[in-house]
Amino acid sequence: MFQKFIPKKKFIYKPLKTWTFWFLQRLGMVGKVHQNQQIYRGEERIMTYVWDGIIWRKFTGTRAPNDPPVMSLEGSLGFSIYFDWLDSHGKSRRLAIIGTILLACLSIPSNERLNPENVYISVIIPGSKEPTSSQMNYLLMA
Repeated sequence: MFQKFIPKKKFIYKPLKTWTFWFLQRLGMVGKVHQNQQIYRGEERIMTYVWDGIIWRKFTGTRAPNDPPVMSLEGSLGFSIYFDWLDSHGKSRRLAIIGTILLACLSIPSNERLNPENVYISVIIPGSKEPTSSQMNYLLMA
């Protein structure tokens, strides 16, 4: 009656720290981060890119206000977070929502940022509907 579910591929999870270590160990990646950081240091300019925003130049985090901005420190990495939802059955009448939470490193050149090897898959969320706000908060804080 029911077919046995056989996955096409295994999802191998790596904690963010482990993935970041692997990400930076790849040939030339530390140099790309350093080069990108050097380009966007310095004086303010017309906003054409995320690094031109004032928050990246002034934000000190939870440290003392007279400390240098976090993103100006050697080795600092910035990430953007993406949420995406799709129906795994396409346009059929059956509904099976799958969600993902992805992190993309903003500290590398923009033309490489969304390459699959440069995106961290934080969470895959199966279900028949999207999670509530409180469920999402739990996933983000975990």
